[in-house]
Amino acid sequence: MASNLDTQAAGRLRMALIGGIAGLSAWALDDILTDVIADRYLAVVALFVMGGFGALLALIGSVRLVHASIAGFSLSVLAALGLWSWLERFPDLTRTDPGLAVVAIATLFVVGLPFLGAGLQAPGGWRDYVRLFALAWGIVVRYAAALLFVGLFWLVVFLSDALLQLAGIDMLERLYDRALPRAVLTGLVFGLALAVVHELSDALSPDLLLRLMRLLLPILVAVSGVFLLALPLRGLSEAFGTLSAAATLMAVTIAGLTLVTATVDASDSEAVLRGLPAGAARAMALLSPILAGVALYAVWLRVGQYGWTPERLAALCAAGLLTLYGLAYAGAVLVGRGWARRIRDTNIVMALAPLALSLLWLSPMLNAQRIAAGSQVARFADGRLPLADLPLSEMAHRWGHAGLAALEDLEAMEERPDHAVLVARIAAARDAGRGPVPAGTEDVRTARLTSVAGALIVRPTGRDLPARFLDGISAYHLEQWVRGCSLPFEGLESGCSVIFHQMTPGAGADQAIYLVHLGGGQVEIGTAVPGPSGLKVRAGLRDARSGVRLRVLPADEAATLIRDGARFQPVRSDALMFDDMQLVPDN
Repeated sequence: MASNLDTQAAGRLRMALIGGIAGLSAWALDDILTDVIADRYLAVVALFVMGGFGALLALIGSVRLVHASIAGFSLSVLAALGLWSWLERFPDLTRTDPGLAVVAIATLFVVGLPFLGAGLQAPGGWRDYVRLFALAWGIVVRYAAALLFVGLFWLVVFLSDALLQLAGIDMLERLYDRALPRAVLTGLVFGLALAVVHELSDALSPDLLLRLMRLLLPILVAVSGVFLLALPLRGLSEAFGTLSAAATLMAVTIAGLTLVTATVDASDSEAVLRGLPAGAARAMALLSPILAGVALYAVWLRVGQYGWTPERLAALCAAGLLTLYGLAYAGAVLVGRGWARRIRDTNIVMALAPLALSLLWLSPMLNAQRIAAGSQVARFADGRLPLADLPLSEMAHRWGHAGLAALEDLEAMEERPDHAVLVARIAAARDAGRGPVPAGTEDVRTARLTSVAGALIVRPTGRDLPARFLDGISAYHLEQWVRGCSLPFEGLESGCSVIFHQMTPGAGADQAIYLVHLGGGQVEIGTAVPGPSGLKVRAGLRDARSGVRLRVLPADEAATLIRDGARFQPVRSDALMFDDMQLVPDN
């Protein structure tokens, strides 16, 4: 008994330490390496480190620590290389649209981890559906339970702090008020929770979740059936010429396929093969290729109307993949007896498809930005796309090198009667979101610093910007401020402002709150503090009452704050009063 307890304690300590190291790494990436490594490299390093720790923590317990470490960080190397390849399409991180790349990277981890874990458990284990099923659902349950425990832990800490502060004791607040102990403690608690959850893996099996999911399947089948019966009455072209309609259909298809998988379970002995759930599973398998096919048609309609964009290409890939899934499921049911086993076999084979598609999406072989830019230029050149519908802003700021090359191709169309208007709109698209940097200057950074210094709205009124205030600002933040200053607030001459006030004792009189327009009606707020190594810019202020970190304000409220003047009130250090919040530096 004592030996078992020692082993259990050692396992918990090991998991807590790994979680703590992961938290420490997250803090170092955010607080130290941000000012040391260029943004492009930082993104790749962050994915490698945090992805590796996430994969390691997911696999520990299912496989040995050494094997989990090798497998987890090997997968994160693959993901980091994919990110690096994808980032090569863009001149800098400020001109990326990372949403689809994030989905591809997440797919690598979500789909790849069960295959790695099963392969490490036994030779050929990656082909063993029982192992794959148990690992995949086990990771979901363990992570969900551990995250819930972390949330409960911090809830207890905040409640305890509130109670102690009634007695004038602020010990706990000093602990979680700083980023380093907060990050390390979160990692420690998460790792410990994973260890405990693994010890109770029999009690926390995914069986309960799977049984609850099966109850939803008849409802989804009924709704899908009514939808498909009503579809001819409205017409495909009218109802499904938009990406939002396709996204809804794909979401329903994914939900249906997931519920069918939950019904057939890991083996026939655990599956539900009779009664209403089994009938609903077969029906959903037959309906899924129709739903996915309609989604595919909806995307194709949109592409035919407006040409390719990265989003439409991703939607077509997803809809095509789901159609193949649906056809495989329907075929498994139509063959007859043994349909549940055939669906399980299909899942092993088809799971490799999103892995391959994700790697392809991140690689140069499927450059969505190049495909989109070429499509839009070709449609404009042959008259299918009017000038007003050209996505010039996307080409200038979201489609990377391919988009910039497309703008040059458009500018070269001098034979067009609307060439002058086209060139003017391209120039406006380039300038939107970029600062007024003089063309041809030998020192672009100096020009940008001068541009920002001249555009900053300085508060309090009458206060001058210190002569060397911007010295040492990072290239990333300088680019962000240049772009933000060119997006004026309503009723103000610029989209960037600094409000000087010494909120933190010892920070110096030049400590400032900055407000920089991000576009889309949002404004970033944070602190800017000069120091020996240059201006230290940190996004976000913390509400002294709730502990919530506020990073973005609505543009209209930020404009009001600048026009009407900031109101400060001492809390332990001075707080910027905004609505019912007391905003203090988050450090």
